[in-house]
Amino acid sequence: MLIGEPPRSGGDLVFALFGIPIRVHPFFWLIAVMLGIGLAPTLIELLIWMVAVFVAVLVHELGHALTMRLFGIEPWVTLYGLGGITSYNPAEANRVGTWGNVLISFAGPGMQFLLVAAIAGGLSLSGFELEIRRWGPLFFVFPVETVVSWGVTQLLRYTMLVCILWGAINLLPVYPLDGGQISRDVLVAADPQRGVVQSLLLSIVAAVAMVVVGVAMQNMFMILMFGFLGYGSYAAIQAYRNHRGW
Repeated sequence: MLIGEPPRSGGDLVFALFGIPIRVHPFFWLIAVMLGIGLAPTLIELLIWMVAVFVAVLVHELGHALTMRLFGIEPWVTLYGLGGITSYNPAEANRVGTWGNVLISFAGPGMQFLLVAAIAGGLSLSGFELEIRRWGPLFFVFPVETVVSWGVTQLLRYTMLVCILWGAINLLPVYPLDGGQISRDVLVAADPQRGVVQSLLLSIVAAVAMVVVGVAMQNMFMILMFGFLGYGSYAAIQAYRNHRGW
């Protein structure tokens, strides 16, 4: 999840995968560390956590990018802050219709879920025992036994955790998360005049609901994140209405 592409910095990690340019901003690593401090008790576990976050977020953005390729769009990926952004030339946007945009938005979380399924399936077929845990409406799957080594096992567990959690969060109808993009595309297609405002109102309601959940869970990160996103949607409604002269 990222609202805008950040400027380039001297500490960027730059490479290409499947012919797609990828840039990792230093702030991405900083946020990964901040998110992992309470979860990974040792330095080596924190490093493994950072690799898992990198893999999970990169897979997410590659889901968007590879799907864009199906529509003849040449994307590039930037990992920054809480997630990433897959960018493209706006002149290519007319190649994708409403349902194409929905597919592109869903492909990010979808690719993460596919990775979890592939890991779980591979482990199961190899004879490793898996554990399924429920957390609210979500189900998490982890290897119980050591896979190759302790480090590999932790990497798999963290990667599966981030993929499921980040994929699910991104499907919430909160703008600019993928679910918010999907709800906007669908509502605008159904009502071109009021669809944008309807999607932003839905975004505010969903964000407030998640803030309430965060308060109940005493999760300050969730409170701040969805409070920020909800306010962003409110500000977007005001700007949109002023622009339209409402």
